[in-house]
Amino acid sequence: MSSTRMSRRHFLQSGALAAGGVLLAACQPQVVERTVQSTVEVEVPVEVEVEVEREVAVTATPVRDVSNNPNAATGVPYEIKSAINDGEPINLTFWEYHPPRADYETKWCQEYQAIYPNVSIEMTQIPWADYYTKLITNIPAGQGPTFYKMHMNYLTPFCEGGLMDPMPPHVADQAHLTAHWAGFEAGLFNCPGSDDRYFVPMGAQLPVLYINRTLWEEAGLTDADIPTSWDQLHEVAKALTKTDGAGRIVQAGFQPDSTRFAWSGLYQQGRYLFTGDRQHVQLNNDEGYNVFEFLRKVFIDDPVTDPEFPGIGEAFPSGQSAMVMSESFFVSTIRQNAPDLDWMAVLMPTFSGELPPAVGRMHFAVDVTINSQLSEKEREVAWDFWHFIYANDERLVHTISLGQGMLPAYDKLLEHPAVKADQHAAALPPGMEYAIPIGELPDLWTMTVQSMVLDPILLTGASIEESMQTAEAEINNLLGQKESWNILERNYKHDDLMIPNQP
Repeated sequence: MSSTRMSRRHFLQSGALAAGGVLLAACQPQVVERTVQSTVEVEVPVEVEVEVEREVAVTATPVRDVSNNPNAATGVPYEIKSAINDGEPINLTFWEYHPPRADYETKWCQEYQAIYPNVSIEMTQIPWADYYTKLITNIPAGQGPTFYKMHMNYLTPFCEGGLMDPMPPHVADQAHLTAHWAGFEAGLFNCPGSDDRYFVPMGAQLPVLYINRTLWEEAGLTDADIPTSWDQLHEVAKALTKTDGAGRIVQAGFQPDSTRFAWSGLYQQGRYLFTGDRQHVQLNNDEGYNVFEFLRKVFIDDPVTDPEFPGIGEAFPSGQSAMVMSESFFVSTIRQNAPDLDWMAVLMPTFSGELPPAVGRMHFAVDVTINSQLSEKEREVAWDFWHFIYANDERLVHTISLGQGMLPAYDKLLEHPAVKADQHAAALPPGMEYAIPIGELPDLWTMTVQSMVLDPILLTGASIEESMQTAEAEINNLLGQKESWNILERNYKHDDLMIPNQP
């Protein structure tokens, strides 16, 4: 695994960018080179570390017949066919950016190919920094993958841009998906103004506090010390912070993923990120000031970490950081990079220490998306493979929830014994009730808050008030350049607990 040290410019982001080329891992144990030219640049937030080069080879195992399986994800049961594509050879491709998920997906491909040997699916890993740029460039040019992993915050531009194939009605019971998939109406996963379903999430992510148990116990801390408020978090973090003879921090007591902490902090105080018309941001206010003042305290005023400290993707697995805040996907980084690390996960502390109006965002992280530029034969097999993936409850539980740190988007799987028995998964359901489905979180919010608020106040000592004012004006300007954003904050079930805003 290759990771880089955080630069002063980007120390607040969740993991280090990886350099290097495209990794190709075939579903059958072979590596095939593929060169893609990109001419469009997009800004993409960093979520995870990415391996530069790795070969994946998993032995194919037969999959059980899930037809009429009462434990299947009801509403999308899959029936094994006598043949697919009339038995004729067909080659498909699958793009992924996150190595741990590629391991699981390689197995999905192999299981499907064990049933239909005429189908070949090539798994390709794209570095995260290039992932959406390559999709945006290659799909219109007819060089995109058959399937690709998709984040919900890209739903609107991708379906409006004609890059996604809408789900055919026969693939799954639409009424069932509406009733049970994440518990929200179908419009949550449609493009604005469309009745077609474009996005079926595999799991939901929530903010999580990760604690190194070994460092925790070495500091004399117990379960009674697990923080429930921001102030308690800071005090505990000070007990976990270590410095060298020159006063430099060598063990961080707490590291936040600061842009995620920012929106979680606003939600916890009852403040939506956007006004009801989705055309104005809500940043320059008392709640925003509280968030950035806390971040300045933990980084600068009474520090428990350092701007020059390695990113959380390196620091926590290596034991350099005692506590980190991220979203629940981070567990896959821990399990991959530090399988023997003794750690625990707890719900993120709140501003007040009590149950707030909201704990943070509910992020429907990924689904398997079908390229809109396929031939009819490719489209038929592609949706059959999609159906095969989603039809099996064990696949969704063990590869998505337990393997990738998400809660199942299919609500009935929240009661699955394996989900309830997993310590990490067990820490998430209390927050599920008070998590806001943000939907499309524009990159402009994340990037602008980073560059115009966090960097100035933490790197140059700029005024919090002035920085928030400048960032809010810039975000409002950018919001006004698009007629509609698929921002879904008002779908929140506890809207009555939030601060009313106009309009």
